[in-house]
Amino acid sequence: MIALQINNCNEGRKAAFVEQQYLEALRDEFKSNLAEVNRVITSCDSAFRSCKQVINKMDEDGQRLTDLELQQAHMNAFRFPPKFTQSPGILNDLINSGYLSKLNNIELRSQLQRWLVTIQEVKDEEDEFWQHREKVIEFMQREYSFRKFMIEAEEGFIGEIVPNDTTKDNVSLFYDEELDNIMLLYSLVMRSLQLHYYPALKENIELILAEIEKSLSE
Repeated sequence: MIALQINNCNEGRKAAFVEQQYLEALRDEFKSNLAEVNRVITSCDSAFRSCKQVINKMDEDGQRLTDLELQQAHMNAFRFPPKFTQSPGILNDLINSGYLSKLNNIELRSQLQRWLVTIQEVKDEEDEFWQHREKVIEFMQREYSFRKFMIEAEEGFIGEIVPNDTTKDNVSLFYDEELDNIMLLYSLVMRSLQLHYYPALKENIELILAEIEKSLSE
């Protein structure tokens, strides 16, 4: 009987050690996810401000944009598009091995299950966002003179760009109804990510980290 008790005690310590290792790995994984979602939220906020300027033709102070400012705002709206990249880590191993159900913290298990749903919802919304982004880019590639913009803006390797005799009026495109409709849809999906999907993802991550810390401190 004593030998059995000792064996059970050893097994219990071994299980506790394994769980601690998993928890520490999860903590590192979700700290990386938290840093990533903060980066994406900042990127999304910046891109949406630029989108709003293009749609309204005004800056944040309500001043009408110059032709060059309007074109620059449009470029900024696409320069750093938001996309969340999940940190590689131990969670998939926990799921595949069936160990997730063995974690002692019930709330942590619940939040990790919620994470799987939330991250898929974010990916689906991001897929829609990138589809709208591609439509805007296709329109601009077809109708817009990037050469003319770069020369007027004096950007990049300006001294190496040879002007051509294009008669394209870049600015008039921003008053084109087709582009306006595409930009509005692009902005609406981005706004949805900004206000709902990314904040929900961040909240989920923070709750997971809080439960991990609680488990490690017990």
